[in-house]
Amino acid sequence: MTKLGWGTTSTVWLERDLDGWRWHPPRHVTLKIKTNRHYYPDEEAFSRELRMTQHASGVNRRHVGYQFVRGLRDSFDLDGPEGKHTCMVFETLKEPLWILKKRFVKGVLPDDVLKLVVHMVLQGLKYLHPECHFIHTEGVAQDETIAPLPQKHDDIDGNKWTIYLSRNMFGSVQEIGRPVITDFGLAVRGDEQKYRYYPIQPDSDSAPEVVLELGWSYSADIWNLGVLMWDLLQGATATPFQAVQPEGVGFSYQQHLANIIALFVLRRGT
Repeated sequence: MTKLGWGTTSTVWLERDLDGWRWHPPRHVTLKIKTNRHYYPDEEAFSRELRMTQHASGVNRRHVGYQFVRGLRDSFDLDGPEGKHTCMVFETLKEPLWILKKRFVKGVLPDDVLKLVVHMVLQGLKYLHPECHFIHTEGVAQDETIAPLPQKHDDIDGNKWTIYLSRNMFGSVQEIGRPVITDFGLAVRGDEQKYRYYPIQPDSDSAPEVVLELGWSYSADIWNLGVLMWDLLQGATATPFQAVQPEGVGFSYQQHLANIIALFVLRRGT
């Protein structure tokens, strides 16, 4: 087993599936475990993600876009020293697109590869939007795998803890798999409310309707996909709308909107 990543409400691990015949080749799964520390007060967040993921995993498996959405294989509760931990089991993926692009010259996906990736992600969104009525709200798509676990020991609240470091690159990739849309922790139902007005997305990736508080809906996911396309095509570490104040403190939404206008309007006329 090895640690793949972590967040404010969970850690993610690569595990070997022991529920199989001995003569079958080894099979691995990804296990997402809810943390249960007192400084993570939002107990409902992970349970909500579980419900949303369960829904997305079973709405319409015949839809062509279903294969481009990460489905839930199983879930269970695990008792530990800090209480109950809800666990979700997924198929194991390879690596996020932001790591995949580093394998290409200048960190840019070739046009033919990018076209395939965008087409498949759009199919996934066609499943999430009309079929599941989900708005993902976050950046979309990922394309995770084994070695001794690097670790460090730390003292937290007077208790000694072993902290395992995350690993997300495991050597060469023989072939590029299908991209899938993952993580539904911040997803919302689009059929429950026509527009929402609270902020979503990183500042530098914010859609115009989010910045102007005009109300956002499914179109926010299309904007996220556009930002992803730009990043994969240009190989930039920042989006073209990056708008930090000259003194480097704070973020300017006015400059952010000006950058959008300059990119889409002024360049179109030249």
